[in-house]
Amino acid sequence: MTPPEVANDLALRHQHLGSLYGEVGDLDRALPHHNEAIRYFEAAENPYDAAQTRVNVAYAFARTGRFDDALLFAQAALRGFTELQAEEDIQRTKRLIAQIERYIQKAKGGSIP
Repeated sequence: MTPPEVANDLALRHQHLGSLYGEVGDLDRALPHHNEAIRYFEAAENPYDAAQTRVNVAYAFARTGRFDDALLFAQAALRGFTELQAEEDIQRTKRLIAQIERYIQKAKGGSIP
């Protein structure tokens, strides 16, 4: 078992690598690092940063038009923030989910409310 402080350090390293790959538009290389970051944050008993990483992934997917994937990560982040009762993050993530859902509706040819 990895000690929490080591797990948190590994999570941050993977989060940074994921962010770097995401910045250059290489989500296929970014996603494994983000997933590892989430796993290590959870092992370090750091659910807030795990949820925040999920939000970051959701934004990255949304920017590249992968709205279904973005929605899944945003919904998972919302569950994490809800468990933590992080009200500002809950509201911000709900707005993100609504925006993603509008994009999905638009992509399907529906009207946007």
